[in-house]
Amino acid sequence: MTQLTLQKMISPRQMAFKRIPTLKMRKFIDSINDEALKASLKTVYDAEINN
Repeated sequence: MTQLTLQKMISPRQMAFKRIPTLKMRKFIDSINDEALKASLKTVYDAEINN
């Protein structure tokens, strides 16, 4: 399977998440003051990484 075929199988949205370094993203999420927003962002980000 070629690299291009693999890239087409992965959605652009997932690719965008993969480009953000995990630690930087976690630091950004931790820096948010709103607890509800922080919790939902963390959930979404973890789900994207694990897919």
